[in-house]
Amino acid sequence: MDTLSEELQNPDEQVVLPVHLSPTTQKRLDAIMRLLEPCASRKEYGDRLRAEAAKLGVSGRTLHRYKRQWHEKGLIGLADDTRADKGKSRIHPELQDLAKKLFKNRNHNGKRLNRKDVYEHVRQKAIDLGLKPPAQSTIYDFLKPLYKAEENKKSIRTPGWQGETLILSTKDGGELEPEESNQVWQIDHTLADILLVDKDGNLLGCPWLTTVVDSYSRCIVGFHLGFDAPSSKVVTLALRHAILPKRYPASYELKAEWGTFGLPKQVYTDNGKDFRSDHAQQVAGQLGFT
Repeated sequence: MDTLSEELQNPDEQVVLPVHLSPTTQKRLDAIMRLLEPCASRKEYGDRLRAEAAKLGVSGRTLHRYKRQWHEKGLIGLADDTRADKGKSRIHPELQDLAKKLFKNRNHNGKRLNRKDVYEHVRQKAIDLGLKPPAQSTIYDFLKPLYKAEENKKSIRTPGWQGETLILSTKDGGELEPEESNQVWQIDHTLADILLVDKDGNLLGCPWLTTVVDSYSRCIVGFHLGFDAPSSKVVTLALRHAILPKRYPASYELKAEWGTFGLPKQVYTDNGKDFRSDHAQQVAGQLGFT
């Protein structure tokens, strides 16, 4: 994607630049990008984590939390400094992690933990760590948004077109309402219902078509066609085609220019692993969309 970054910065391309990031958010993103670079060992990663945390003036645990928020929410996670327990008694990070883990696995392997069970486990963990146990109401308040998010995820259903307005629902229960072009793009993969053969008549199979659609105008802004199954690589190739101006030689005999290009503010997809990969998240972070 380095070549793409250079092309985006070429003034002759007239490509819309990424949205502005605050200095604090940019520093956090830069630190995370350095953490994503290959490491020869766990020790090297640990040293890098401590070094980057020191540059930001935070602990390694806090930088790790920034990275987790970035994975879960994109750039919004780095800019959002509000805490789930703001205005309440703060819970030690290890106790928070334990409460989340117990909540997530409360119905696994025959276990059926309720809120009180979670509190008792957290309370005992605090005692083992030599910490002051949080109040039961504090743990209950901490668990409330987790239960609410789970309920929203189960009941979520995208409203779609309401008259002339398109409304898209996100997995966290929020809603996106595109009001202009290049605000929200949608990406999807389709196995084309055709069979292709080579010049000798040998069967090649069905190609995959990945389309990038502008939610507001419904224009196709880009695509990728090939035999590779859906992956983060295919996603980024489709995005590259959508973002850059389209130039085709005269031999294509096009009847009109394809004038759509630029950068989206948000990309709306299904929950496939190709869209949740580190590669896809890194591209989003580098180019400035969520």
